Amino acid sequence: MLDPADVGRVRDAGGRLVVMPHGDAAVIARAVVPKETLLLPVGGINPDNMAPYAGADGFGLGSALFLAGATPATVRDNARRFAVARELIRARQAA
Repeated sequence: MLDPADVGRVRDAGGRLVVMPHGDAAVIARAVVPKETLLLPVGGINPDNMAPYAGADGFGLGSALFLAGATPATVRDNARRFAVARELIRARQAA
């Protein structure tokens, strides 16, 4: 599990991107690291649980987007669900 101090060490070592497993501390980390440090929560992210990570710069998506054997239509529909969820988060942030 990463904590904000780990994120600071990455930044101090010249890193500009932190991939945070299952969004570990992503909300807290965004509050304490500079905006130029990109935070990407991964693992278990789906359209229904993205909101707590609203400060993230992106998301690592896996099986909630694509499973082996999925049809192109299924992947497209899943991608659209993610896009709608992200737009709802952005709209809340702007309000």
